[in-house]
Amino acid sequence: MILTRKRREAQTRARASAIARQLVLELCNDAPAGPTPYTVGVVLRPGEQVWAQVPARCSADQPAGPRDKEPRQTDWLVTSLRVAGRLHPDTLRWWEWVHCIGCQVDLTPGRERVSLDFPGLPGPVHWRGPGVAPLAVASIVKLHGPRAALDHPGLAVLRSAPARARDADGDQLPGHAARELPRGPGPLGL
Repeated sequence: MILTRKRREAQTRARASAIARQLVLELCNDAPAGPTPYTVGVVLRPGEQVWAQVPARCSADQPAGPRDKEPRQTDWLVTSLRVAGRLHPDTLRWWEWVHCIGCQVDLTPGRERVSLDFPGLPGPVHWRGPGVAPLAVASIVKLHGPRAALDHPGLAVLRSAPARARDADGDQLPGHAARELPRGPGPLGL
């Protein structure tokens, strides 16, 4: 079965939203459990935790071919210390949270974007695509603290979505059971 672009984007968006909601719960409970770094090819530093892997187009990348209008979509690893991925032709690049001084998040379907500001760069680094929701959650938690994941306006789309994450076919997404947000003080003092 050939998936149309809109259907593929809807599936990616549903999966990313489910992962982002799960990440909020895990970070608020101080218990992240993300994927492995192997597909991106990142060697983790001592104590570094993988939070998510997101498919996105990065503004720091260049189009793969002369006829391409925008950078290719690649996997970006979101960890407790950085965002890392491969730029064309296959160069590992990362940006560390400790150097990030600002972010803007828009998770409106069809306009999904996370922009991070770093000193010394001429402008923000943008990640675009229907899969950026987990990166949005991580950005807000790292820059504003875990509590911000519960009320930041940039994540409102995640709070207004249905309680059960489903793909474009209406099937429950495996491994991302919807749970309620934690109540009362947790391990992070929320």
